[in-house]
Amino acid sequence: MGMEVAATYPSPVFEGSEKRISIRFRAADGINGNNGGNSLRSIPRVDLDAMLAVAECEVVHQSSNEFQDAYVLSESSLFVSDDRMVLKTCGRTKLLAAIPHLLELAEKNCSMVPARVRYSRASFLFPEQQPEVYHRFERECGLLKETFGSLGVRSAHVLGDSMNGDLQWHVFVAGESSGGLEVSEVSE
Repeated sequence: MGMEVAATYPSPVFEGSEKRISIRFRAADGINGNNGGNSLRSIPRVDLDAMLAVAECEVVHQSSNEFQDAYVLSESSLFVSDDRMVLKTCGRTKLLAAIPHLLELAEKNCSMVPARVRYSRASFLFPEQQPEVYHRFERECGLLKETFGSLGVRSAHVLGDSMNGDLQWHVFVAGESSGGLEVSEVSE
């Protein structure tokens, strides 16, 4: 009876490992100066909502200050500043599926294109319950390389000890390097 009950009433599980992407943008070619005076913060909320729907999450609360807009999502958070978006999702979300929409919003609304991207995630607690693209980090990297191939320098790394089943950290980076830690990336 145990297997029948489990099949009929599966135990709910929650995948707490976050998928995170941080994209720094620059003005598209032909646009002068400070991102052409455009800001990612000018993207209409309805368009952000549509992009987040592709990732299978939604805004539950928004807060803003002079530097950025912060959104609490049903599955983590989104931060939007003048030239950067950071999208963090957990659970069974489809963060990678939302990237083309995010890039289209930046180009269409702000005449901005990606300059640098950082994608990372920890090992999943329940990898078999993730959408298929997340079953192998190589697939994620392939999709990211395809999307951000024009950024040039790319690297992907898996950090941690797979021999002991310990937590591993998966990282993909592409694009321009500032040569050091960016202050805007440090949060208190």
